[in-house]
This record gives sequence, structure tokens and C-alpha cells, in this order.
Amino acid sequence: VPFVLAPFSYEENMASGEGKAAPSFKAAVVQMTASSDHEKNFEIVVGLCEDAKKEGVKLLCFPECFAFLGLGAEESKAFAQKFSGDLLKRYASLAKKYQLYLSLGGIQEKADDDSGKIANSHVLVDPQGQILCNYHKIHLFDVDVPNGRSFRESSFTLAGKELVVVKNAEVGNLGVSV
Repeated sequence: VPFVLAPFSYEENMASGEGKAAPSFKAAVVQMTASSDHEKNFEIVVGLCEDAKKEGVKLLCFPECFAFLGLGAEESKAFAQKFSGDLLKRYASLAKKYQLYLSLGGIQEKADDDSGKIANSHVLVDPQGQILCNYHKIHLFDVDVPNGRSFRESSFTLAGKELVVVKNAEVGNLGVSV
């Protein structure tokens, strides 16, 4: 199954913080195997948006690196774009076309500084195709494994500095992370 539908509703003070509950809605969490073929990944996302719309989903959540999963840091850095570029515009157009909130769990974003690094960004797009938030991953994946190998996300990714919460969206208050 390419994705799992997980219906849930907010019951206590989630919509406005003033005792008004958000309406019940259906959400779907996507599990997919992304690759370095970003066009193939996009086609998969289109199909998932179509399926989600048919199932009455309002919030569709994608995993980290859903749009592109490179074989290394250099591929990820080469793929990264500013969010004013075509990549995010294409995903925002899907949100609008299918009238979905899209939680884009981790996209490589070209950083605004001269470090040569990227940001691992979680973007929430509303059904009008507008970006509601952009969270930069704070806790990067740096690990040494017993066989002597190591992985250092921090070697090519800037750590975020702020937590992000979207308040009063049609689907309630949402905190985002990667």
C-alpha cells in the first residue's frame, strides 16, 4: 500500500485556542521509496494526491526526502533550489489542484548564506497553494556506526534555529518537524 489513511479529529481548543474545536477531517501519512529521479518521485506524488482526494483526505503528509533522495551530499546540494524556484511551485500547484493541505516533510532548500550548505526544510502548503510555514530541521543526523562508517548531515546541511507552529489553519494548529 503506497500510503496509509489515518483519520483523526481535534477535540479540545485546537482551532482557535478559545474553546472552539477544529472540524474532524481525514489525514493520510505517506510512506514511499524516493529516488534521485525527481520526476518519477513527482509522478508518484501526483498519484497519491489523486488517491487522497478520492478518499476525502484534507491533510496529506509526505516523509523526509520524498521529492529527491540522492546518493550523497553532493547530489543533494546540486538538487537544492530556492523556494522561489519551480520545484516548490509544482508541489503548491498540486495542493491547489486537489484542494489539499500538503505537508512536505523534507525538501532540500538552497541556503540563503554563502556556506555552500543546504537546509532540510519541511513546508506546509494550504489548499490555495500558499506556503503556510517553512521549518528548517534543527537536530541533524550525525552518527558513527560500529563498522567504522559515519554520516554527518551537518557537513552539508545548516541546522535550523526555530520551532514552527501553524495556528488556526482549517485543520487546526500544527507543529512541524523533520
